[in-house]
Amino acid sequence: MSDTLLINGTIIDSLRDAINSGEVGINHVPGLMKRIIKEGMWKKRYVKQLKETVEFDSFVDFVTTPPFKGLGEDLKLIEALMKTDREALDLWTEVTTGKPGGDKKSEDYKINVSNRNNDKSNGIDRPVGTTKTYALRKLRKDAPEIHQRVIQGDLSPHAGMIEAGFRKKTITIPIEPSAAAKALLNHFQREDLLDIMRIITDGLTDG
Repeated sequence: MSDTLLINGTIIDSLRDAINSGEVGINHVPGLMKRIIKEGMWKKRYVKQLKETVEFDSFVDFVTTPPFKGLGEDLKLIEALMKTDREALDLWTEVTTGKPGGDKKSEDYKINVSNRNNDKSNGIDRPVGTTKTYALRKLRKDAPEIHQRVIQGDLSPHAGMIEAGFRKKTITIPIEPSAAAKALLNHFQREDLLDIMRIITDGLTDG
């Protein structure tokens, strides 16, 4: 038995313990997950509880397969724990949106296909457009330079999406005339304000 497989198993046991040990343990989850993903520990490890070596081709299968072969965790729950660390969330998004693998004849695979189908019906198969995970995936694919600045903490994911042109900048307008006017004055130049006034006037005339 190689030392690498033993270490992989130990680190993944530590991750499972952290997930289930309350607030203090949960704080360690992003760091452990980053190491597991970066070093590919999830792909092959020795599981001392089963006294055997376990392998996975799919990270999603590794997460959702019941213990002790897998983590036996809900994808949406673990993703929520990643959101305190942008790098961890980015790595998580990358490995959970790839093509599923594994032995299609195994019972574990059948269980995981069922889990993934349930996830799709619950809207968690792919990150939706307003989430940090979607923003990181979109920027990584279509604006890698801005993506890197987000990972480094120079920009928020939302600001990165705006700078890349994938989202429009928005403001909140209070439902009170003087406050609404003040908000517009604070965010628009004179020419834009004149356009807004024209559009409003035209709308009132049409009404």
